[in-house]
Amino acid sequence: MERSIIQVGSSALAITLPALWARMHGLKPRDKVEVEVMADGSLRVTPQKKMGRGYLSRTIRVGVEMDRGSIVREVVASYLAGFARIKIEYSSQSYPKVKGLRRLLEEVMLGLTLVDEGAGYMEFYVTVDPGSMDFWDAVSKAYHATLAMLRDTIGAVERGDAETLESILERDTLVDRLYLYSMRKMNMALLGLEPFNSLGLSSLAEAPSMVMAVKSIERVADHTTIIASNSLALLKKGRGMAPEVLDMVKEAFSAFETSGKALLGRSRRAAERVAEVIDRYPGKRFPSLSAGELEEALILDSARRILGYSLDIAESVLDLESVREAAKASMQIDSGDQAR
Repeated sequence: MERSIIQVGSSALAITLPALWARMHGLKPRDKVEVEVMADGSLRVTPQKKMGRGYLSRTIRVGVEMDRGSIVREVVASYLAGFARIKIEYSSQSYPKVKGLRRLLEEVMLGLTLVDEGAGYMEFYVTVDPGSMDFWDAVSKAYHATLAMLRDTIGAVERGDAETLESILERDTLVDRLYLYSMRKMNMALLGLEPFNSLGLSSLAEAPSMVMAVKSIERVADHTTIIASNSLALLKKGRGMAPEVLDMVKEAFSAFETSGKALLGRSRRAAERVAEVIDRYPGKRFPSLSAGELEEALILDSARRILGYSLDIAESVLDLESVREAAKASMQIDSGDQAR
């Protein structure tokens, strides 16, 4: 919508808010709004009463067609969307579907806690304080937890340590929780439930690249558990991992380590080094295995995928830096236009 600038007093300028938008958010004269100056010079206006996590609630009604997996997906989707109160209602016939669900849900989602339960319902609150861990802190913890999983897997393979490999499978849950928490923070900021600048991003244009980077970290953790579980299967057969396969896992570790540091340090040069490393490994460089070596084939496939996700993270860093450069250039053009 186009708006004219109005002179207010001797020096201030103002614009009017669209009436439909104001009614949508229940705004009245003297209500407060948050105004953020974005990196590209645009303004973002959010109703102050909308800020905070306390007002969003959702009820999930378990129908006869819903299975246990569908219920979990609905709760996860509600958590990601920023709902602070999530209630599950079910009939007595549907009770077997929700029995034991509390522990699973609380394990998967950081801060989700059952606060009320009765005949036919369970009510969860997201009790974690949004300010207790910021977006970049959660991303950093997810990266370092994943890196430690991959490093420990390599060490356990070299030592023939089955106990450590078994522990790797349990540590993936922490990365999942941090991933979901990060995405929840992202969605809440995009929805205006938290200030956008709480993400540590300068503009909305950076959000897609950050989503790809965080998702890639979570996928690396998943493939690390695949490497650990198949390495464990090899040990139980009395076999170790072939040296050339282990070398590829180490290359994947090195690429992921560099790409993660590039992301956290916003280093364009480090991101470019990841691409250079991966470009040295075309398909012909991967060891060829016989059909009977299923575990090593799966390990090798996961190593390939970790290399690919590392490249995705590196590309995200390059995209983030390019967006910031474009925003700066845009502001300089705007400043030049105003000066003329």
